[in-house]
Amino acid sequence: MLRDALTVSALIAVVLLVRAVFKKHVPKRMIYALWLVVLLKLCLPGTAISLPVLPAEESTAPVQQIETETPTQTAPAVQQPAQTVTLPQTPAQQPVQTAPQPQETAKQATVPLLMTAPMLLVWFGGSVLLGLWLLVTWLVFTVRLHHDRQLLESRGRTRIYVSGSVKSPCLAGLIPAVYLTEDVPQSDAAELIVQHELTHLRHLDPLWSLCRTAAVIVYWWNPFIWLAAIVSKRDAELAC
Repeated sequence: MLRDALTVSALIAVVLLVRAVFKKHVPKRMIYALWLVVLLKLCLPGTAISLPVLPAEESTAPVQQIETETPTQTAPAVQQPAQTVTLPQTPAQQPVQTAPQPQETAKQATVPLLMTAPMLLVWFGGSVLLGLWLLVTWLVFTVRLHHDRQLLESRGRTRIYVSGSVKSPCLAGLIPAVYLTEDVPQSDAAELIVQHELTHLRHLDPLWSLCRTAAVIVYWWNPFIWLAAIVSKRDAELAC
């Protein structure tokens, strides 16, 4: 329903407000954890596609009411010119008044359904196009990393590479690995940068990044979702 879309937007606005008020008074990880509430709301059934099918849901109740009330209606009394007695309604008169009504209600029921079809098509098409674009971008970036990387060391099961294809240190890959720029190993802050990226891994930020991407793909039409994705990514950096 439209109410669900507005609820998500209002929830994001509340999180942004709380973040602005308390970001200097509480740990960064607690601020980052607030976005879990938004994620849980987005995962509720019906939130994603409820907005396009809203007209059909609203139109079904009046149609059923008309269909159930129509048979109980009686025709107006027929009076003879010279008499005051009301004559009973003949069966032949009923089809004349009741026959067109089911057809009219059927037309009223189909109009909202036809109106939702373009909305569903636009929503689905936008999600597919955005999803394909992000997938192709990720594949190109991954292939480039594998062709231009050098193993620096390993920290447990996590490998640390140096690559000229990254503009800043990051985690990347289906099996997350740390990728450093070529100038990081020679800098004095090399160990701090590595620990920062390993903290991302301990916070399960690759999984959070996947959730942000999925939310943007499904809810691409909602600007609050884009804002939440940008700000939550910034909070992930501060939490580390």
